[in-house]
Amino acid sequence: MKKSLLFIALAALPLSACGYSVMDAAEDISGSDNGLANGSKIETTASTTGAFTKVEGIGPDNIVFVVGDSFTIKAEGTLEAVETLRYKLDDGAIRIGRTKGKWFGEGAKPATITITAPFLSKASLAGSGNFAADTMEADELDLEIAGSGSIKVGTLSGRKLETNIAGSGEAILAGKVEKAKYSIAGAGEVNATKLVSTDAEVSIAGSGDLKLNATGTVDVAIAGSGDVDVTGGAKCTTSKMGSGNVNCS
Repeated sequence: MKKSLLFIALAALPLSACGYSVMDAAEDISGSDNGLANGSKIETTASTTGAFTKVEGIGPDNIVFVVGDSFTIKAEGTLEAVETLRYKLDDGAIRIGRTKGKWFGEGAKPATITITAPFLSKASLAGSGNFAADTMEADELDLEIAGSGSIKVGTLSGRKLETNIAGSGEAILAGKVEKAKYSIAGAGEVNATKLVSTDAEVSIAGSGDLKLNATGTVDVAIAGSGDVDVTGGAKCTTSKMGSGNVNCS
């Protein structure tokens, strides 16, 4: 009975496991508002934006976050790709994407968008784009991937971190937090061996793999063939259904 409940709970994970889902992204790109056509154009020279503490990337483009005193945005890429880039500010988040339409040739190539802000607490991706940051520092940190994108953060610092992947995305993380929560639905991968946490909670539904470092306690739940490797000396509690493995050392 316990295993049946575990399977049902993990299978019920939302396809995005995050507040901004693949369905939301699809509506933005193909909806009646013509994607992000009514957003602000992203120029190749830095321009000032309103304040934000979160970023949402939609589509194939790459986002780089740099800590700075002001809020700015700029783009690099082919002329055709840059022409389609837009952003919107909504409820403390800067949403970055493209106008509706067919992207082909030079316009299909990923662009790179650099944003600056004093700090960033959340990064979300929907699609195949990437997000990179040297540093993210906040009391509560949130990383989300819906699709095949990747997130790389050199130093995370905070009390709590939540990382959600739906699809085949990848997260490579380092730094230190008190508590970490990881959720993978699909074939995603998380490498957090250089991210030290005291306690951690892990949920995998599918074939996703996770490597983490914890020193206190780790609760692991797997439904499927996913694998979890824990280093750091934490005490592990495991519930699993399927061929997945948990190694705790």
